[in-house]
Amino acid sequence: MVMKHARISLLTLVVLALSITRSQAQNLVPNGSFEEYTQCPDFWNQMSRATGWSRFHRSPDYFNACLVNGLPGGGMAGVPGNVAGWQIAATGQGYAGGYLWCEPVEDIVNIREHSGAMLAEPLQIGVPVYLSFKVSVAANGSLENARWSASGAGMRFSMNPYLQDWPPVVPNAAAIHMDFVPTDTTVWYEVTGTYVPDSAYQYVTLGNFFDDANTAVTQINPGGNLDCAYVFYDDVCVSYVENGCGFQSGLSEPLSGESIRATLSFSTQVLTLVCTMQSGEPLWLSLLDVLGRAIWDERLTPGSDPWLAVLPSVTDGIYQLKVQTMSGDIVPVKLFRTP
Repeated sequence: MVMKHARISLLTLVVLALSITRSQAQNLVPNGSFEEYTQCPDFWNQMSRATGWSRFHRSPDYFNACLVNGLPGGGMAGVPGNVAGWQIAATGQGYAGGYLWCEPVEDIVNIREHSGAMLAEPLQIGVPVYLSFKVSVAANGSLENARWSASGAGMRFSMNPYLQDWPPVVPNAAAIHMDFVPTDTTVWYEVTGTYVPDSAYQYVTLGNFFDDANTAVTQINPGGNLDCAYVFYDDVCVSYVENGCGFQSGLSEPLSGESIRATLSFSTQVLTLVCTMQSGEPLWLSLLDVLGRAIWDERLTPGSDPWLAVLPSVTDGIYQLKVQTMSGDIVPVKLFRTP
């Protein structure tokens, strides 16, 4: 009986240890890639439609490729094209967005937008956690076209929801943050770090927690109509295990290595492609407008030289280049637009 009892106790301890390991390996941020939603967003200021997330300051936005009246995000809050910019989700089909900085207007300074969520469990005091999130600079939106990019995109923890009225409290501190100004609007930057909590924090917040004097800005889009810096967020992770979140990219290849680089010129109506694929397999190209309608299709056999295509009349706007192999696989593409 003693031996049998000892074996049962040992087995129980093993199961308990496995349970703890799984718990610590999980992402403590609910819906960290913004895939789950209570309702498909169809306008701005709907952060609360992303399951587990809400507005913590001002009016951050939620974007998703889900359909409203047959259009991604109702044509306003879609992915990849929306009112703030054009970007494919780093994972899946959803992401969040908000202002990092805006040029002061009269006595209004430190304009920030913050999104937040309650963690799956409170952080353990003194136990390091691994943090990461992805951020992308937004520009050329269907309504807003930000002129600036800014430093400061970060993550901060609190005991209670980081709700703020006006004027905001700017602590000039974050658990991790981007300490340089990102300028490439075509990529997702990954911000990572380790943090040792000094309290059993229960909430995580995304945004810029540095005041105007401690935020660096760079003009990236002189022709824009908005004196602000706006970014998208995706793949938010807090885990006790390094690389413990295991996000799957929405692209079929790593974010850092595209297979096709494309440039669309509105002045010459020419689409130029440089293809690095070596298989020589034919590809099907489709140029989609902001509503997801194909306005041009063509077949391409990859080669060593840049490939040019003269398009029908294309007006200035937001477009997506969809590239598929003969087997139906999506090929990652970076599409740059020129005047």
